[in-house]
Amino acid sequence: MSSPRFHQYEIPFIEQELLKEGFRVDDILKLCDLHVELFREVLASRELKDVPRGHPLDLLILENQEILKWSEALGLYASLL
Repeated sequence: MSSPRFHQYEIPFIEQELLKEGFRVDDILKLCDLHVELFREVLASRELKDVPRGHPLDLLILENQEILKWSEALGLYASLL
């Protein structure tokens, strides 16, 4: 699957434009989850393979995913202020 290439800093600007057009923050967060799913294949090639569930690296990866999700949400809320 081919997808458009965005610079990592373009996505927050696009999200801010969606907010200005009336999108709700919750809807944009759902789009963030979709965005992650769309790029999972690309990201998988960069991920560590065969990390056992419960291994410290597994925990680190899961924590990092949550941190990224929450930081994006906080960025959206901050842009509203």
